[in-house]
Amino acid sequence: MDKEQKNQYRMGGQVTPFLTAQAGRLAPSPAAVAEAADVQAAYAKVQASFGQGTLSTTANTGTAGTLQATVLKVLPALLGPLRSVARKLPDATESAALLARATITAKQLDKLRPGPLRDVVRHLLYDVITYQTPLQHYGYTAAVHAVITGHFDAFAKTVGTTRTLITTSKGTHASTDDLLLDFMKQCYELDDAMNVFRVLDEDLHRDYLAARRVGKSGGGGKKKDGGGTPPKA
Repeated sequence: MDKEQKNQYRMGGQVTPFLTAQAGRLAPSPAAVAEAADVQAAYAKVQASFGQGTLSTTANTGTAGTLQATVLKVLPALLGPLRSVARKLPDATESAALLARATITAKQLDKLRPGPLRDVVRHLLYDVITYQTPLQHYGYTAAVHAVITGHFDAFAKTVGTTRTLITTSKGTHASTDDLLLDFMKQCYELDDAMNVFRVLDEDLHRDYLAARRVGKSGGGGKKKDGGGTPPKA
């Protein structure tokens, strides 16, 4: 693997976790969502080809920890309104049950392993469906729900993936060049799809470009407007 390929690999290690973490913010552009999925799938094949199980699982564990911390950070925005709704429910039994689910401390959440934490949050999100109307009175809107759901989905996808990486990252170097080429082509397609966020979400677009610049190589060639010159097939 030459220097340029190493830079491409490093860049992918930044871009793919970024896309996972910001999945909710990509929603305004279905095309960007689809292209992001293609980029992540292509990079996963590159990782398997390199066969670097230790490197991959270390990076994956770090990403999972970051996404878990983000979920814990935004979760109070759901728990507070849920508790408020629970206290106003006319049915005492229903009120007590919802209050019990929503009254969980940050310390208790911190102690949960990823799997149980995922399950707890998932059940709380189910409660949102049931109490959607009264929650809006407390500022828990569809927009807030989209943010929390986006962070949760990104975190949930990482649960159990470290073991999967250890099992599947026994690839071969034979097709690495082709896989990197395909990965970079997917990145160029995503670059174009992301340009709409220059207007829709300028901060998101700026941070995306920063992730793409990691290693000072997006795959060869000069970039323009967040894109690049694809390598010749």
